[in-house]
Amino acid sequence: MAVDYTDNPAGRLRSLLLSLHSLYRARGEMVAWEAMAELLHEPASSPQALIRYADVLRLPGEIRDAVASLDFDEEDKEHLVEHLDRVELALVHAGQHNGLTGVLSMFAPAGEVPNSAAVQSLQTCSRTLHRHVAEHELDREALQRITVTVTGLMEDVLAAQGLDSDIKRLLLAHLRSILEAVQNVRVTGQGPVEEATDALVGAIARRPSVLTRLRGFGNLLPRVRETVDVVNAALAMEQDANRLVHNVMDAITS
Repeated sequence: MAVDYTDNPAGRLRSLLLSLHSLYRARGEMVAWEAMAELLHEPASSPQALIRYADVLRLPGEIRDAVASLDFDEEDKEHLVEHLDRVELALVHAGQHNGLTGVLSMFAPAGEVPNSAAVQSLQTCSRTLHRHVAEHELDREALQRITVTVTGLMEDVLAAQGLDSDIKRLLLAHLRSILEAVQNVRVTGQGPVEEATDALVGAIARRPSVLTRLRGFGNLLPRVRETVDVVNAALAMEQDANRLVHNVMDAITS
């Protein structure tokens, strides 16, 4: 039995399309945008749904970039993205409040998504990217560890009486970005989680005045380091990169 990989953008897009089809089978005809928002776990009328949907729309471009990076013959690369244009067009139409049946039929005749040439092509592309440029994947337990740790730090920041409101806003904004990246990892992979964590470290490290004020609040800086360590461990960062982050955190917490 073939393995369905989600450690690459082609695999993640295929998984999302199959989930859309499953929702269609369970519910029947519905507005495509509402179905998409439900899969993204956001209310269809919320700005956050649009933000997450933008990540979905970026998947075809990420697939093309990943395929372009392969040391393959150009004809082989073209074969891997042969049906991607139709899928991309369907994704655009899904955001325009069209019916789900019509959207699915744009790349899957008669709505037969699992057996469509487009989805089969995505599976072939996914297997190829898995073999050559696979990304590290965060499992459910790792995602839960990050969520619990980041949420705990947010509570500590909110409870820090006397901490300047601008520092609270700074920390909370970056911590919220990490949580949002974790919640959307099904679409984006772990890259945004790493980027949001790096942004947190950089935001603290480049502001001496923030460091000075944070050092007066008990274990808040050590808790930031603990949070970064938890994320880095989950991300399975390369040794040199992890050592660099530790050096930065040592400097700002000492």
